[in-house]
Amino acid sequence: MPDALDLPLTIPAELGPAAAVTAELRDRVRALELERAAERARMGRRVLGRRAVRAQSWRDYSASLAPRGTCGPRWRREASGRIEALLRNGALAMECAGAREQWRNGLPVVFPPGTY
Repeated sequence: MPDALDLPLTIPAELGPAAAVTAELRDRVRALELERAAERARMGRRVLGRRAVRAQSWRDYSASLAPRGTCGPRWRREASGRIEALLRNGALAMECAGAREQWRNGLPVVFPPGTY
């Protein structure tokens, strides 16, 4: 295996001229940064600086814990809805596995809707 590889990144032609895409992306990032800065100012929070980040132990973790034992957003709380969703996802997984196997064998295949 080589020590290093070059991976040239390009903007797909379908998105339009590279300069326009780059400018729009830059504008969107800047708008989001300003939005988050305003939110931090409103809440009285600050960004953790480089020295403070480096001073942290690699073993540290957040003191607040996510709630446990609740249904994730993918599943409904009612048993009937949850069971239907589980069956639907199981069927999708089986369809994807079959399509992937065909693809690996070099056959033309259309993956089922919902795959990515």
